[in-house]
Amino acid sequence: MLTAIREKIEGWIAALILGLITVPFALWGINSYFEGDSKIHVADVNGVKISVDSYRSALDQQRRSVQQYLGKNFHPSLIDTPDFKMRVAESLVQEVLVAKAAWDEGYRVGDSQLVQLIKQDPSFQRDGKFDSSLYQAFLRRSGKDARAFEALLRDDVVKRQFAAGYTETALLTNTDLAAIVGLLDQKREIGHVTLSPDKFAAKIQIAPAAVDAHYNAYADQYTSPERVRIEYLVLSAEELAKKIKLSEDDLRKAYNDELARFSTPEQRRASHILVTLAATAGAAEQKQALAKIEELRKQAVGGADFAQLAKQHSGDVGSSGNGGDLGLVERGLFPPEFEQAAFTLKAGEVSKPVRTKDGYHLIKVTALKPELRKPFQEVRDAIDKELRKRPAEEQFFEMAERFRMLTFEQADSLQPAAQVLGLKVAQTDWFTRAGGSGIAADRKVVEAAFDPELRGQGRNSNAIEAGDNSLVAIRALGHEPAALRPLAEVRASIEQTLRQEAARSAAAKAGEDLLATLTAGGDLETLAKQQGLSYSALKPLTRYQATGVDPKLVETVFKAARPEGDKAVYGGAELSNGAYAVFVLKRVEPGKPEQADPKVKVQARQLLSERRGAGLYGDYRGVLRKQAAVKINADKL
Repeated sequence: MLTAIREKIEGWIAALILGLITVPFALWGINSYFEGDSKIHVADVNGVKISVDSYRSALDQQRRSVQQYLGKNFHPSLIDTPDFKMRVAESLVQEVLVAKAAWDEGYRVGDSQLVQLIKQDPSFQRDGKFDSSLYQAFLRRSGKDARAFEALLRDDVVKRQFAAGYTETALLTNTDLAAIVGLLDQKREIGHVTLSPDKFAAKIQIAPAAVDAHYNAYADQYTSPERVRIEYLVLSAEELAKKIKLSEDDLRKAYNDELARFSTPEQRRASHILVTLAATAGAAEQKQALAKIEELRKQAVGGADFAQLAKQHSGDVGSSGNGGDLGLVERGLFPPEFEQAAFTLKAGEVSKPVRTKDGYHLIKVTALKPELRKPFQEVRDAIDKELRKRPAEEQFFEMAERFRMLTFEQADSLQPAAQVLGLKVAQTDWFTRAGGSGIAADRKVVEAAFDPELRGQGRNSNAIEAGDNSLVAIRALGHEPAALRPLAEVRASIEQTLRQEAARSAAAKAGEDLLATLTAGGDLETLAKQQGLSYSALKPLTRYQATGVDPKLVETVFKAARPEGDKAVYGGAELSNGAYAVFVLKRVEPGKPEQADPKVKVQARQLLSERRGAGLYGDYRGVLRKQAAVKINADKL
């Protein structure tokens, strides 16, 4: 079965694979496609060149996605086809066209929005707050500097906003929604048996000739990838910071100098009553206002409800409705006279009349929240890191040019630069074009390591900017070209692969034979007992509420025709784990839109909106493609 698929790339798996090809925009931004005057590219889209590296990265990603989705059903030959490669290239073409169209339509992402997106990403947060060190670590792992990543993120947001203009404006009618709800709420009652490949695997013998044929036909799968090993020299502000010595006195002084930074100021919950008084008021008006506020104070001190007095008599329209409550206040928010009184009172006390430019106030403190200060030991490490950072950065910039010159002038070795700058030359293990660990995870370093000129000349690389405030120079130590692994080394693996394929085919054949018997008039439960198979009766299934049931079985069940009268409908489905299921569809219960779960109705609206919007958006993308000047270099795929 799988052999036939590999040969012609047809059938449900092939269709599925091609349907999976959608290049995530976040990985590619429009700016990443430009190659300047380079003639090495896989496609030209209205003058925008798609680089070979971008295409290879997209291809690798799609391979991983398909492998993850298919699981045990995956075989490399399924995607090692011109069709698959061309679809990946076409997907990149579409993304370039959409990105350009969005830009032309005026879609933009502001700096403040971009900053918020990054700060709100959980990947860059520690204890619920943005942590720049996590962000920098991500950039180093991805091999991108902040500017490049933020440009890609900006493009991704623009594209999503642009697409939403289509997907979120589709016209929906109540009739359409009711029909979708009915489908989603439909229930199907089935019984089934599962034929596992494991039942057949032990009986399958693989002929040596079959192993040889497979090895020769798919030699690329058993080829060890090209590998390199390098030595490298790193100059980074982060490492320089580790060498800076700070005393405890230095740290405590920094703590004491910035106490406000580590403190939450004292706060008080206060209420007030205001008797307003104009700035031009005469002596008589002042005397009258003072008499009124003193009378109100007398009542408040005597036990009258302060909040009620404020509602009845306060001239502050902003707080009187709340009984004069000002909420939690801190120093620096109110006039000095008001503040002095508020922060002198004890909880529950009422002040004497306080004069401000607005008039006379009575102030009552209802709650106290004392100043909170983080202890030194809690913030010591953060202070230590900050104090080291600035001098380390200054030292880095002082040394950076010397690093560049020394590694360039003494091109046959990294040691002279290391000795002068007090650095240490290190070495990597072997790694492939996919990268390795440590410094070999940096994409810029990987690209330089596989540069034929660097390897052939035996010279140091130019200084590579590996993240913020970090420079790397590398030197090739060894190179191993891609090589076919000996058959003896991979024979066991090939035998296992062929055995699994044959076992899945045997399971499917047994399932198809069982279906033929059922079609001729058999009963699934009876036949299952006769053949020693386990029959399972499932609760009525819905399309979106089939927890624990293989999605491919659910999909096939809901594609099956409805039973007519008492006549059951039989069907089969190849499952995600390679097993084959034979089922009997006993009954179909129509969905009841008026009684459906509200969640189902929400699902229906979302599904219909997405389908209608996706159709409109797909039509638009098709128009862009027809109107574009596109040249794909198939020989580069």
